[in-house]
Amino acid sequence: MAATIGVAAEVYYSLELLRDNRELPHFRTWRSAVARRMGADTRPLTSLVPVRGPGLDLLALMGDVPSLDHAVDNLLHAPVSRLRREFEGLDFHPGHLPWARRVSEGERDALRELAEAVRACHRLTVEPYWHRGRAELVALSTRCANLVLEGASICCCVRSARHWSAGVHRCSKLPTRAESRCVSREGD
Repeated sequence: MAATIGVAAEVYYSLELLRDNRELPHFRTWRSAVARRMGADTRPLTSLVPVRGPGLDLLALMGDVPSLDHAVDNLLHAPVSRLRREFEGLDFHPGHLPWARRVSEGERDALRELAEAVRACHRLTVEPYWHRGRAELVALSTRCANLVLEGASICCCVRSARHWSAGVHRCSKLPTRAESRCVSREGD
């Protein structure tokens, strides 16, 4: 398992989770704690989360590096052509268009302000939760690996919608949360 998906992805996905209107019980406590602390220091980044549609690809601008300093350095040195390409066609709030334009044109002060906002968002949304989240992922990964080693397969769908094909468990529909918890023995 990779140590991280990269700082850029972690930060941006956390902003998308905050913006997401669906009820996500696993993130309720995190959302309420983080949302209260977002403010002026994070606004240069949060204002670049589009109103609808695809989001800004920070990964393309910062790389998939695990180091915040390295990611910010990549952002500060991103070619203007890449900045323009990543901002093109995104649906920003009309009030944020002048800011988005400054960043997309590679204006140095705007990029520095954005870089500091990335740091602030990381401090609020990822850093305090990193070790606990990582430990939970490692424990889950270990449990799943142990189940497979013991000859079990992790059920990926409802019994009636799953079948074996060439040694692969195939599913014809996505599971509900309760269904995804089941474990079955091969051939079940």
